[in-house]
Amino acid sequence: MQKSPEDLKIFAYLASHPLDDHFCADGDHLKWIPGFVNEPDEEEGIDAIHLDCNLKIYDQILEITENHFTNSVKNMWPLLADVHINSMQIAIDLLGMIGSGKNSLAGYLFDLSDQLKGNYVFQLDLNLLAIYLLKNDKNEPLDFHDKSVWDHEFIHLLDHKYITAAAIYKSSTSPSENFKYYLIKYREEGIADLYYVLHGHTKVTSVQEAIENFKASAIKRKSEIDFTIPSTDKTKHDLYNGIDFYKYGPWLILEILRDYEINFEQDMIANCIERISKKEPVPIDTIFDIIKKALEIQPKEFLYYYEKYFEKDFIPLI
Repeated sequence: MQKSPEDLKIFAYLASHPLDDHFCADGDHLKWIPGFVNEPDEEEGIDAIHLDCNLKIYDQILEITENHFTNSVKNMWPLLADVHINSMQIAIDLLGMIGSGKNSLAGYLFDLSDQLKGNYVFQLDLNLLAIYLLKNDKNEPLDFHDKSVWDHEFIHLLDHKYITAAAIYKSSTSPSENFKYYLIKYREEGIADLYYVLHGHTKVTSVQEAIENFKASAIKRKSEIDFTIPSTDKTKHDLYNGIDFYKYGPWLILEILRDYEINFEQDMIANCIERISKKEPVPIDTIFDIIKKALEIQPKEFLYYYEKYFEKDFIPLI
């Protein structure tokens, strides 16, 4: 078991790299990068993407990415210390071709990760890369949201077992299975976004507000599904798209914990809910304790708990 974050093998790479033979872009696609020179050296016969000054920029992108990633590892070490980690690699989507959505920032690639060997794979999307580079160029710090993106993804890593198990519902062509995953996604993103929300960053003011909006959204989404025909990639994308999972999910998780815990722990959760309803941060040690407890909530427990808010058989149980 690694003793400190410094013991980890962390490396980033460009996917794909401008020096790769199959790189399918030219300087016009990279001119948004601060400092990138989009002029060929005609005398030497070198195109823009192969100029020495631009090669240094590619190396700088790797360094900046690894620095932000490593800082988050150190930040989340109280949760990661007991996890078997051999390596952590970050694929950087330089051209915006492999991101999961137009607003996506990063991702934990559970299907490419190997928990037994301790090799974990992540993806940095173009949106967050652009923020990294622009902030670096202006010598400005990241805001809390952008700085905590990897913290969110590390919680997904800690939830690897249940995320992997739920993937079968996500990829299925059965509308019923897809709707099941839609509901489970409130659990997945709700747990992963606890770190951000428990720092007081939320527009929701109460558990009841979260539950009511979750219920309304679920009823609406289900009414839009045609359960008589197989799902397509588009129908699944439309079903899984949106910010409600992140906005209301953490509150739904906190409600389960408040209801399940007893005595002091119940009071602790209630106190945390009261604090974040006022946009006040929760002490960091308490945040880590809550995340640990939340990760114990199984997908089926999440569904069982919230079925009481819907008509009978509305939620397809696992």
